[in-house]
Amino acid sequence: MRALVVLTIVATTLVVSRVLPHPPNFVPVVATTLFGAACVNRRWHALAVPLLGMLASDVALEVGARLIAYGGWMASVRGFYPGMWYVYGALACVAFLGMWLQHRRNLWPAAGVTLGGSLVYFVLTNLGVWISSDLYPHDWHGLVACYVAALPFYRNQLAADVLFAPILVGGYVLTQRRWPALGATTPENL
Repeated sequence: MRALVVLTIVATTLVVSRVLPHPPNFVPVVATTLFGAACVNRRWHALAVPLLGMLASDVALEVGARLIAYGGWMASVRGFYPGMWYVYGALACVAFLGMWLQHRRNLWPAAGVTLGGSLVYFVLTNLGVWISSDLYPHDWHGLVACYVAALPFYRNQLAADVLFAPILVGGYVLTQRRWPALGATTPENL
């Protein structure tokens, strides 16, 4: 039961936060991935659910872009794009960081992994932008220009991760206190 609750929270938060209008990159992709991976003991689930949540949100964004026509900056958003596999790879790396947290559940490791996960995600996803697009020259100067141009997006991503990580964890802890059966560890909910 506990794993199902955590996985549902992760997938739903990922999809809803990416599909609803939001400031550029202000979505808790890293926070939800870390939360799910730290709270679910089955590595396969900890890895698959964020990736499936990201895929579901990419499908929803693609459908929305083709049928609904988002406004503002989201008008240019697509669910499927060159380099999206770098995003999925970065998310898998973040999930592995979250798995490391499973037995280190206190403030400093969680804060460090949240900041580290955001940085890993930023570095890998923007490397993917540089490699898979013609937006920047494929040389050292182009790579630096790509990362510099992405800094405002990183600020929003980091802000979302730092905001949502404690909300997800705190909400889960409060839920466990209110409904202790959700926190019970038995073989069937791992």
